[in-house]
Amino acid sequence: MTQPEIQSPLEYSPSHGARYYKPTRTSDPGRLALGTVIALIGAVIVGGLYGWIDVETLSLYGKAFAIAGAAVAVGLVTLIAIKLGRVRTRAAATVLAALVALAALYASWAVWTWLVLQLVAGPRAGFSPLWFVLHPIAHLRLVQQLNAMGLWAYQGTPVTGIPLLIVWLTEALLIVIGAVVVATTVSKDDVDRPFCERCRRWCERQRGLPDLAATDEEGVAVEVEAKDFDALAARGPLLDDDEPHIWLRLFRCPNCGETNVLTVKRVALVVNEQGMAVARSRPIVEGLLLTAAEAEAVLAMKEKVEALRPGEATSVDDEEPERPYDPAEDPG
Repeated sequence: MTQPEIQSPLEYSPSHGARYYKPTRTSDPGRLALGTVIALIGAVIVGGLYGWIDVETLSLYGKAFAIAGAAVAVGLVTLIAIKLGRVRTRAAATVLAALVALAALYASWAVWTWLVLQLVAGPRAGFSPLWFVLHPIAHLRLVQQLNAMGLWAYQGTPVTGIPLLIVWLTEALLIVIGAVVVATTVSKDDVDRPFCERCRRWCERQRGLPDLAATDEEGVAVEVEAKDFDALAARGPLLDDDEPHIWLRLFRCPNCGETNVLTVKRVALVVNEQGMAVARSRPIVEGLLLTAAEAEAVLAMKEKVEALRPGEATSVDDEEPERPYDPAEDPG
């Protein structure tokens, strides 16, 4: 009977017996509701300011700067809801940022339409930006009329209809996508951290874990899921920073110590398109749940791995003490 082919660590399928971290909630609903209200108020202010700047600015560079500024500002405002609501997944943070950005975008349109109407009909128009917010259908019809009429020209030709609509949609996408990118990027370290539901607080990353030599990579996932950390440590330390290595990341609840999450990755230097050597990591085991005792075993690996580091000898009979070891900076 032939033996099954051993999978590579990057093709390894997680064992059904191992338990992996998955947040039981995407957020704290009450706190998220409060944070969302605050974020929406901030987004409306940012959107209104952007609508005013858009009318007053004629330079294309000025408009581009205003779009970038609005996207960044809305993304930062969204962080209030993400952090206050203890959002635990990147998907939830993305949806939240998109909704807040859409609110800012509509506020900018209300102010923009009101200001344009003031320029066309004068103060006698009798409208306010709030009126456009409360009457979206009438607002849409007025925008359609402005689209058909055109408000500016390119090389002497008025821009109307589909071309103007494309410009507006591009502007909207830049603001929404930019806000989402800013919000999810800045909040990544918090959102990606495990959350201890028992203590209602974020877990903290444990420093000082060793980088392991990437030997017998096919067995790494099996050893990690079996919680055989002695076998994992037996691979020894990374001796050359340019060589591939096994990288460990452990999160623990600082209060109860019962929520422990381990991720193991393979890290290697690769040459990018610019010809520069950069670190690339790929997960082997991601988000494995450990008991408190198992987490302590992971932390104890540092001493065991260092004990395997070869000393530097000046001669056969006279050996120098082991050189100190500074692990490379974690690859993020």
